Amino acid sequence: MIFLWLRCKSMRYLPNLWRCYSSKAAPAEKLVYVAPFRKALMLLKSASIASSVVVVLSTPVLVIYGRSQIPVSARIALCSMLVVFFLGTNAMCHWCLKSYVTRMFYDASHGSVIAETLSLFSRRQKHVFHVTEASTYEGLQGFANFQVNDKPFYVHTEPEVFTDRILLTKLLGTYVT
Repeated sequence: MIFLWLRCKSMRYLPNLWRCYSSKAAPAEKLVYVAPFRKALMLLKSASIASSVVVVLSTPVLVIYGRSQIPVSARIALCSMLVVFFLGTNAMCHWCLKSYVTRMFYDASHGSVIAETLSLFSRRQKHVFHVTEASTYEGLQGFANFQVNDKPFYVHTEPEVFTDRILLTKLLGTYVT
């Protein structure tokens, strides 16, 4: 690593040492949006999945080693209700928040947009599309204000959060002040 650092002619390559010898130019995408509830959403999804895993893994232990006064069928029914509740809340949380865009990058020269959302397991998913593919959303998704190829997305429209108002107007299909 020290050898690579010494070989770099400029300190601007220090964070990305492998770029010193790359013939590719730096990406032209510019970060135009960071969701205000990004970290809270990641924490919520991670804690929700972790609690569901704990419940699913502990269910056999509760059924086998539960109170002997409670019949086995009642223990199975109780544990089944717990599993259904925890997995159901995860599913509902994911269904409501799967369209929430956590970060968005925009390349004005090509008109390409990269929107990042979170998967069920709180992993980043990248959706790449051209700005002309976006249209106003008309559907049943709770959090959605535009769509791309029938996939809903939601971004906050406040000027403090989404700084590129021209891009926001192109995405939503209406003029945004």
